[in-house]
Amino acid sequence: MKLKVILITLIALVVLAVAALFIGRNMVIGYLTPEFLTEQIESRWNCRAKIDSVESSVLGTSTVKITGLTLFPREDTARMVARAPIHAETVDLEVKTADLIARRLRINHLELSGVSVNSKVSRDGKSSLAELFQPVDDAPVDT
Repeated sequence: MKLKVILITLIALVVLAVAALFIGRNMVIGYLTPEFLTEQIESRWNCRAKIDSVESSVLGTSTVKITGLTLFPREDTARMVARAPIHAETVDLEVKTADLIARRLRINHLELSGVSVNSKVSRDGKSSLAELFQPVDDAPVDT
């Protein structure tokens, strides 16, 4: 009888531990959605962003994999996505787990795959990409 109670207690503790790990993982990286990252990019740079998907892992070194990242000028409509100035098939980020918990993305390692960049350089040497990466506060105002 005593062995049965101990066994039931151990099983309950294992179930609780697994549930705690699952809930904890979702609390740590559950906010990393395409919508969240798009909002972060657009609030800091003078561009629109489109992200197809985000996958995260917190085992060992934390990683974030972004699939289908596209950046294009703010004033352009959705038709610009097809010929966007910057597109990456995948973006792999390595970050500290503590930063993910604090909802920061301090990137330790960045790897881009399948990148295409379309840029024009004016006669005075200005790139059409420079405007995309201006902070939003410094962005030119349409008049």
